[in-house]
Amino acid sequence: YGYKGKNSEIEIPYKFEKGFVEKFSLHKKVDTQVSEYLNKITKVVIQEGVKEILSKGFYCCDSLEFVQIPESVEIIGDRAFVNDKNLVSLKVPSSVKYIGEYAFANCDNLTLEVEKNSYAEKYAIDNEIKYIIY
Repeated sequence: YGYKGKNSEIEIPYKFEKGFVEKFSLHKKVDTQVSEYLNKITKVVIQEGVKEILSKGFYCCDSLEFVQIPESVEIIGDRAFVNDKNLVSLKVPSSVKYIGEYAFANCDNLTLEVEKNSYAEKYAIDNEIKYIIY
């Protein structure tokens, strides 16, 4: 489809030549090239307009270190970041109103960056995930 980038850094666009991307998962074969390189991806920038990270969206992306989530994202699906052990910090915007089960399971080094009194803060507390307030 319309991801941009090469090697270890990619950008998930909202709009591209075939339409719009409102939901995505790297495991739903955004592009066959991306699927082949899941373990090499270190950085992902999601453009404003994308509303949902689907279940297992970044599942087992072993080298993933950085994901930029825009304010347009409202849902982070089940197991979205499972086993992403190199992900140490993730800013979850206040627009996120739902985070699925086990979204951050086995992300032992992860600290969520959340807004005070946000859904993400409640999720972090309820699931005993390290977090800081931004």
